[in-house]
Amino acid sequence: SFLKNQVFYVLLLFWLYISIRSLFSIDVLYSLKSSVLLIRYFLFFLAITFILKSNSEIIKKFTILLSIFIFLIFIDSFYEFFSGKSILGTVDDINYRLSSFFGGRFVLGSYVSKLTLLLIILLCNYYPKTESRIILIILSIVSLIVVLLSGDRAAFGLYLISLLTIFFLIDHDIIDIKKKIFFFISLFIILVSAISFSENFKQRFYLQTLSDFKSADKIYYFSKGHQSHWETSLKMFQDNKIFGKGPNIFRKLCDNPKYNSGPKICSTHPHNYYMQLL
Repeated sequence: SFLKNQVFYVLLLFWLYISIRSLFSIDVLYSLKSSVLLIRYFLFFLAITFILKSNSEIIKKFTILLSIFIFLIFIDSFYEFFSGKSILGTVDDINYRLSSFFGGRFVLGSYVSKLTLLLIILLCNYYPKTESRIILIILSIVSLIVVLLSGDRAAFGLYLISLLTIFFLIDHDIIDIKKKIFFFISLFIILVSAISFSENFKQRFYLQTLSDFKSADKIYYFSKGHQSHWETSLKMFQDNKIFGKGPNIFRKLCDNPKYNSGPKICSTHPHNYYMQLL
């Protein structure tokens, strides 16, 4: 019965298409490694759907486990910020970016922002209003500080927008309008203070961003590097408008003079969902 789902059929068709397309790419095995293994997401989708419908208590247990996991990340992030190394003993080379348990891989901001948003939604749906109200506010502020400490500008911007949107949409019975306004003002003061009084934050979030804009000789979609990725991927698409170049092949072709679009043209992927699909 779970297979009788139009969305699943569309996803399965897409998976078959990109897997077959990999067979005709310039590096078959490398491309197949990316496309064929995507089937795990469809199996994951089926498994989660089955579990949620079979066990009503699983969500509550998952929320508790997720809370513990996020709490541990918060503890380790602050510990690393003050001590210079994580609880596991790893030390980051860049002093204004934290990686916590991820050991030098700067994905902390992305993980915390996505998982905390999920936890906020779960708390709003499965816990009493009186208990979740103060927890939501504390969780939001602490998580935003951790994302700020991570130095991930993209994750910080997207998380801040998502957080403000969610708080705006939360039922007034859970958090009334006065508390929402107080939350927004408090958040603004905390962020401005953190960026103003910390040289590392000022360098990362203000001066570096300002420098990116000032160094531009024209208007870019995001930055020179990102636009180079996108223009390069667009040239690849124009070279084969029907089938593209194949999954995971951007990194294999980006330094080809035929697709050269200026400095910083190469990366692991185009950094844009639409260009990646093209």
